Amino acid sequence: MKNLQNESQGEARAWIAFLVTALLVLLTIPLARQAQHLVEATVGSGFFLFIVLAGIGAAAWAAWRRLRIAEPGPNRRIWVLIGVALAYVGGAFYLRKNPEEAVHLLEYGALGVLAARALAYRLPGAWVYPAAALLGASVGILDEAIQWMTPSRHWDLRDLAINALAASGVQLGLVAGALGPAARDGTARGLRGFCAVAALAWLLLGASLLNTPSRIANYASRIPGLGFLLQNEGVMLEYGHLHELREVARFRSRFTLDELSTLDSTRGTEAGATLRREGSDDRYREFLATYNPITDPYLHEFRVHLFRRDRYLQTAGKHGDDLARAQRNLTVAFRENAILETGFPVLLAASGASWSATERDRVAAMEDPKRRYESPVSRGLVTGIDEPTIAWVWMGGFVLLGACGLAARER
Repeated sequence: MKNLQNESQGEARAWIAFLVTALLVLLTIPLARQAQHLVEATVGSGFFLFIVLAGIGAAAWAAWRRLRIAEPGPNRRIWVLIGVALAYVGGAFYLRKNPEEAVHLLEYGALGVLAARALAYRLPGAWVYPAAALLGASVGILDEAIQWMTPSRHWDLRDLAINALAASGVQLGLVAGALGPAARDGTARGLRGFCAVAALAWLLLGASLLNTPSRIANYASRIPGLGFLLQNEGVMLEYGHLHELREVARFRSRFTLDELSTLDSTRGTEAGATLRREGSDDRYREFLATYNPITDPYLHEFRVHLFRRDRYLQTAGKHGDDLARAQRNLTVAFRENAILETGFPVLLAASGASWSATERDRVAAMEDPKRRYESPVSRGLVTGIDEPTIAWVWMGGFVLLGACGLAARER
């Protein structure tokens, strides 16, 4: 009875450690930017990289001491520990251009270890390690969702992957026993537990991948208190189309060319009046916040293309002594104008931003016709797969996990 009581207390402490750490990570998100700016202003952004490398070194040293005490003689598992530590060091240097992102390696590495220790009380066998990786990744998904709802922060699929990899990498050390006792045998009970944790991670991931502007607009207008999402600077994920204007440019849009044509013919005149009234360059950021991908993706796309065209045209004029640079800038301006004339001709004319024939000919004579150009406008759009396919794959994943869990129960 006493052993059961001690085990229950140990499990409670393990879960408290995991949950408190996870809450600290999530609750500090709204303060992260202020802390980042403070550190950069006082000691420089390189301090983040120093902290991460010091943390990796301290964790590796503690794990090495643990192994030496457990097995004083030669131990090949030391090499696993070294490999895991070097992988995290490599990840930190990979992120050195944005060293604040490397802090996620420490945060989610620690969460991965704490998740494994907590789950080990309920999931016997080797299934605890992938389950712990997915539980850490689930916190990472919530992390990105909170960032999306925080002003000046954005949801990023790349950051989500970093969080998941950080929570997963430490599991290799755990499997080898370098960071704690290893459990090598899988059990049906462990598989059931893994399926449950995997279902949670799959639920959160799918909810993020399908949190498109149309859905955001729907529940922001229906649920009290969520109206602020309509003015959010970014979205989680958007699906669109990659269009190619023969020998001119490639560009991404949330609409097909036929849909753009229909929108332009029905809304172009009205949208042009809106742009003349509210779309001056000195109010560019405010305009994009009001007419964003959720509230008006058509006008939003046009304004970003127009801004890019005009900015590169102006910049080219400032570099008349550098002909190569001026030509590159004029090429961008010319190709962006071609996109506007193809996808938004009515809106372009109604906004008063059309080039005259003389201006178009002048820029065309100076641009580089051999250069391939793909506009970075709306580059975050996913074009390789569409939203319905993601939805079907998401539902299919639940079916597979359910079947896996039932098979394990029968065993």
